[in-house]
Amino acid sequence: MTAGNVLGLGVGGNIAATYGWRQAFLIAALPGLLVALVVRLTLAEPRLQAGGADTPTQTERAADAIARLRQKRSYVTALFGSVLYFLFVYGPVIFIPSFLLRVLHEPLASASTTLAVVGATASSSGPRSVVGWQIG
Repeated sequence: MTAGNVLGLGVGGNIAATYGWRQAFLIAALPGLLVALVVRLTLAEPRLQAGGADTPTQTERAADAIARLRQKRSYVTALFGSVLYFLFVYGPVIFIPSFLLRVLHEPLASASTTLAVVGATASSSGPRSVVGWQIG
């Protein structure tokens, strides 16, 4: 689990339990908006800087870029693998909170805190805890 998932489950679940799910989504959007603003104001696009060797004379259409990417076997294979990975790894992360709430009748605040702690512990222990005897 990533830090974002752990924070989303732990902090977001508790905010949703206290203030409602709409406020949880609004609060979750604020860091992303702040980062987007900082990036927009501080980082320059290297291709668009004056005197760049590959300064484009016209903007590239998204359809053309996608068509070129679809022709690359490595890109299509990596994309397919990523989709399968996220389906099987993050699918349960979406399902488990609903299961805890609907089937086990766990309170939202308790379920989100439990999932965040379990996710952070499992992620920080890494594969060594699972196959430690093989790694050495």
